[in-house]
Amino acid sequence: MPARIDCIFAVVRVWWERHRTRRQLAVMSERELQDIGICRPEIVSEIGKPFRRT
Repeated sequence: MPARIDCIFAVVRVWWERHRTRRQLAVMSERELQDIGICRPEIVSEIGKPFRRT
């Protein structure tokens, strides 16, 4: 039973990290996006994904 709970918490942590990362990307300036090699259309596509998808 504890292994299942650990697995559930691990999945929730991954989902939360994706959500947090997408929120951060959404507020980045064009210059910041250029610095990390991503363009705005890629961000729009990424932000539109549900938190449970990669």
